[in-house]
Amino acid sequence: MGLSVFSRGLVLPLLRRFQVAEGMLLAVNASLLVAQRVGVARGVSHAAHSLSVLMLMYALNDWWDARNDAKNPRKDRDLARTLVTHRRPFGVVLLVLHLAAIGVAFALGPTVAALTTAVLAANGAYTAIFKGIPVIDVALVGVWGALFASLVGPCSVVVAVGAMTAVSHVFQAMGDRDADLEAGVTTTAVSRALALAVLGGCCIVLACGLHALIGNLAFVGFVPLALALVLRRSVVAWVASKAVFGLAWLLVLWQMHGHR
Repeated sequence: MGLSVFSRGLVLPLLRRFQVAEGMLLAVNASLLVAQRVGVARGVSHAAHSLSVLMLMYALNDWWDARNDAKNPRKDRDLARTLVTHRRPFGVVLLVLHLAAIGVAFALGPTVAALTTAVLAANGAYTAIFKGIPVIDVALVGVWGALFASLVGPCSVVVAVGAMTAVSHVFQAMGDRDADLEAGVTTTAVSRALALAVLGGCCIVLACGLHALIGNLAFVGFVPLALALVLRRSVVAWVASKAVFGLAWLLVLWQMHGHR
């Protein structure tokens, strides 16, 4: 396996998600570092670690799903075919890099190392086992979203971040429903009723998490459910929800800044 294949398999999954406004957990962690006014050296090291962990998470997901993604027009089918061709060597590389990321995390402290292990393990469990189990798939994505934020952020924000991640995943699953069913993958979006019910539960958790941060303005946590009920196209509701998340997150950061 050449270096170009390795680089594409590692970097492109993250870049593709940035292109469709996914992967925003990296922006969450970067903004948390700024809001907490950490030193430059610490901020750069923690941001770089967050980037490497998120890159590995998405690379593992695309490597594992490569055979199905090669038939999905919504995915990067060229990359998927490349990962299928080089499946075994790239899998070995991913394993080594996962272990390396945990090892490097010890330089940032044992807590960061433990959280790194936890978020990579949660992502691995979701990717390999629970992605096709309705409800649990969304819950586990919410867990790894919360764990990812905890790499740099205070405990007070992790519930809200995890809930936002879970809400986003419901919308993503709704958009991928037909392709997933064709590939034999049954997600929470197997039916619209189930997806809306799970989305409602995620919004309740989100509102509770936001209430501790922005008080009565936490009602914005229910906006994604309202959008999903009004807008039949899940992708439109998802984009609108992300705009709401952005505004809510700015309020959270403002509150954090004002209390320091």
